[in-house]
Amino acid sequence: MNTDYSIRHHQIGIVIRALNMLLLLICVNAAVNADTLPDIECENGDVCRDLKTLLPFRILARPFSNVYRETRATSSVIISENIEALIPYDVYGFKDLDFSNPLEPKGWYQVDVDRSEGPDGWMRAVDIMHWRNALAVAYSHPGSGDSARKPVLGFKKLTALRQLVESDTRIDLAKKKYQQLDAGQLPDDVIIRENPGEFLDIDEKFYLFPVIDWAEVELFDDPARYLNLVAAVPQSRATVPGEYTLRETDLHLETTEKAHRERLSDLLVDVVFAVDMTGSMGPYINMTMQTVQDLAIGLAGNPEVADKIRFGLVGYRDDPRARRSNEFASRVFTPQLVDANQLVQIISQDAVAKEGDPGWEEEVFAGMRDAVNASWRAESVRLIILIGDASANPAGHARNTTGLDAAGIRRQATDVNASVITIYLENERVRSDWSVAAAQFSEMALNPGSEQSDFMSISAFDANDYRRALKDILSKFRLSLDRIVAGDIGGLKKVLDAGGPADGAGGIAQRVLRNALVDYLGNEAEPPRDVAFWVFDRDVIEPEKPALSIRVMIQKHQLDSLVRALEQILSALRNNQITENGFMKTLQAIVSQSITDADRLNFTDASNLSETQLLPRWIENLPYKSKVQKLSDAQFAAMTPDARASLEREIDSLLSLYRDILSRPARWVKLNEKESGVVYPLPIGNLP
Repeated sequence: MNTDYSIRHHQIGIVIRALNMLLLLICVNAAVNADTLPDIECENGDVCRDLKTLLPFRILARPFSNVYRETRATSSVIISENIEALIPYDVYGFKDLDFSNPLEPKGWYQVDVDRSEGPDGWMRAVDIMHWRNALAVAYSHPGSGDSARKPVLGFKKLTALRQLVESDTRIDLAKKKYQQLDAGQLPDDVIIRENPGEFLDIDEKFYLFPVIDWAEVELFDDPARYLNLVAAVPQSRATVPGEYTLRETDLHLETTEKAHRERLSDLLVDVVFAVDMTGSMGPYINMTMQTVQDLAIGLAGNPEVADKIRFGLVGYRDDPRARRSNEFASRVFTPQLVDANQLVQIISQDAVAKEGDPGWEEEVFAGMRDAVNASWRAESVRLIILIGDASANPAGHARNTTGLDAAGIRRQATDVNASVITIYLENERVRSDWSVAAAQFSEMALNPGSEQSDFMSISAFDANDYRRALKDILSKFRLSLDRIVAGDIGGLKKVLDAGGPADGAGGIAQRVLRNALVDYLGNEAEPPRDVAFWVFDRDVIEPEKPALSIRVMIQKHQLDSLVRALEQILSALRNNQITENGFMKTLQAIVSQSITDADRLNFTDASNLSETQLLPRWIENLPYKSKVQKLSDAQFAAMTPDARASLEREIDSLLSLYRDILSRPARWVKLNEKESGVVYPLPIGNLP
């Protein structure tokens, strides 16, 4: 080994640790002098587990850390030098741990760094960070225009962030920092900044911001936290220390605009119509065809623009069991997306039902599910336009063929990065349906980054209003593509900032397109790596706007076990004997018939679901309030029929989401090339 290199390497490591040590505190509050940590079990040569969650106990290595053959830090016993930083490693044991000085912890961890079937060697406590609960955070969509939140700022020290957030002049101080950054000046206490005007989407480009430490902030109406994060990109790392910290050269506006222009030159737009194809919708389907035909004529003069936009069509009616003439609950007319002229030909075919349905509700959610699963082109800007004059069969309804509700559709659309615009046609003959449909259509159109729903209602007897609205939406997309193809960023900005009421078709189209472009531009952004920082999880100027969302890095076997448990709970909720036998007894009977190791569960002494241990134990230790975990016989008995039905719908919707996630292997991520398992960054709000 080169001695000079080792000395320099060691010196660099000391400097890096000195900068990071104040940030990266080991999450143990009391001094420990033992072979194991509190609530951690290591036995039989197996990986250690957190007894609260039963998850494998994992650590993250700090930059410039080594693995040693023995518990002594000398170069002669180094097995692996400078191992991959901020990547999760399994722990198999501990020795001589002492956290009496949390800034300089002593002792050793026995670790597995090559993903073999056992430990490889030992790491010093001072070289690692605990990562309990597998929690990480992702940026929330920043929005655009007047509703946009400010970019997240990462601070070197918690004290500096506290001084800003808890100051009586917080807003003025925060504005000053953003003004400095906009002017190309780097504040002394800021180490990283989220890219303004871009959305670093974790579902498109995976990154890892593990939560190492956190502190509550009790100054605002909504829950808020300071979060101590480290930034990592699986299978990649910084070439040199500090490579991904903020520099003044990163702040020049001209560089950003040039990068945006280059990125926009590759833009593709996919628009999928989900249309009610029952008898009452005939005139509107014809108007949709005419509007798309007008667009096709306009696109003919600019083939380059025409080539960038593709269309899809999904038609829905009601469950065919309600009326055989319906033929389908939902049908995809475009297995592959088509150009505007082809779409006109498809729509012109006789796709409208000849007869009405016995009820007013339709299988809207079936149509939307197929629209969400359209054959989108890779990295396209994706838009679904829902057009209908009736509400959807709610989850739990006999003719609901999907088990989904509006919230479930919204979650699935977000998962594939599809924006939704909904147009509800109000029929005077069924005014009683208006409020139900409006609530459903509005929830499906709650697109990320928007403070209001991208939903509009139009009188079903005013054809001109409908034609004008659809034309305004499609024209906004066409004009934007014109400017993008011409490389006219200034002209694009004028199109997206043009006037018009926020709840009108033009205003909705502007908002959706602006937010979609923020998402699209962020796909090429590079996440920071190998850097530690403190953040405020909300907009520091407008704290009502969340800036970060908490994700659970869930493994497939964990999601599988959650699905099985929820299926059993849902069966118990729906069982006709619940009111006579009690919820817990009904559940116990169902579980005993469906799983082989039912004896491990505790129904005898359990007063609520959590104590039965039917749901995975790792859920209990997460920072969120579960609606299901504390469910008991007394609570169930006190629930109204509507509350019970609502709980059933919510569980059913979550099950549909989980099954969809499990069926999409491309959405799962390897944390490391050598990692045998994969994870999915599930938003914590999508747990039961």
